[in-house]
Parts: sequence; structure tokens; C-alpha cells
Amino acid sequence: MKNVCVLAVVLFAVYGCSAIPSVEKGSPDGQVSLSFDPVEDKGVMYLYRDRESHFGLFILDIYIGDDTVETSPACFVRIELASGTYFVEADHPDTFGFEDEMTFEAKEEQVAFFEYKPIARPVVPGETKIIPRSREEAISKIESQELCISPVERLSR
Repeated sequence: MKNVCVLAVVLFAVYGCSAIPSVEKGSPDGQVSLSFDPVEDKGVMYLYRDRESHFGLFILDIYIGDDTVETSPACFVRIELASGTYFVEADHPDTFGFEDEMTFEAKEEQVAFFEYKPIARPVVPGETKIIPRSREEAISKIESQELCISPVERLSR
């Protein structure tokens, strides 16, 4: 019985690790994401989950307007948005977890950086935070932790 349980855990771990959508650094999406450059006619939002975040085994959703963007643990995602104001809500895996919300103003040729931080707590419901970060701070964290690159999300209104 013990061997079956160990085998099941290993298989679930291997499947889970291989199911995270990511792109290679040399791919077109990888190069665009690692450029951290603005887009002429769109706003750009970078969102990352660092390796020290809670819920490191969960793919979590973030809702931007009517769109849903999946965020993977220890990864970052580049999101290109048409200019405008967006309501952003961060999902939390706990049933009663508090979900952070914000309004984001996407402006042409501007890049914004955010940390998506799910927080677990014993007894009391957890929460999520969407934390604004400076360009330097975010890029330093992405590079030092070698976060994986999620496919670029291009959202339109």
C-alpha cells in the first residue's frame, strides 16, 4: 500500500510539473516577455508569482475585465491590453479567502509591474494581494529567481 501511495504522489507531481504552460527564452513569446518593452498602441502589465509565495502548487486565475488569465507558480506573465480602464481581481484558492481588487489604467507605450501574492493562514481565511512593484524590483526578482515564462496574453476589449 505504501508503494502505491508513493507512486501516486510521484505521478501527480510529474504530471503537475509538466502541465504548467510555459515558453522557452528563445521563442518569440519568450523574447517579447524578456524584453520588458512597451507596445506602441497598447498598455503592458507584467504579473509575477515568486518562488516564496504560498500555494506554490496551484495555478491561480486573475480576472482582468471580462478576461481570465491563468498564473502559474514561480512564473511571470506579460499581458498586453488595449488602452483603457480595467477592473482587476485576484483569485484565492480558499473558499473564504479574501480576493484583492484594483482598477488598472492601461496606457499606450507604458509598462506596469505587479506581484501576485496569495497568502495562506491557519484558522483565519487567507487573502491575495496585487502589489505594485518598480520595474527594477520586478525584473530583479524575475531574473534572480529564474521564474518561468508564461505565454504572452493579448487581451482586446
